[in-house]
Amino acid sequence: EQRLIALSGLLALGSAPIVFAWSIPAMGVLLVLAGLSIAPLATTEYTLVERLAPRGTSTEAYSWHIVATAVGFSLGAAGAGVLAEQVDVTWALACAALACAAGFLIALFRRKTLRGVPR
Repeated sequence: EQRLIALSGLLALGSAPIVFAWSIPAMGVLLVLAGLSIAPLATTEYTLVERLAPRGTSTEAYSWHIVATAVGFSLGAAGAGVLAEQVDVTWALACAALACAAGFLIALFRRKTLRGVPR
């Protein structure tokens, strides 16, 4: 649970500067830097799913995790598209950074839940 909190925080911190990218190459560099925490974060999430799922329900728990991730990506992409078209791309990027910050805060304030119970 500590790794999830730390990596979520890194993702939130890494995504914030993207809003202020001054050029496409700068945005590319900032996106790469922000994305460095994504693979370890996903690995940590899967490890937590395995640890926290009741015995015999790991496959279902992984499925729910995948569905939640796909729905989140889809809604985020749709919302970002609307913001970019109707308002400004800066707002779309800001909302992505805010979503990462919200994920960090949820993990931080719900960390006791992430500890689970010993099996």
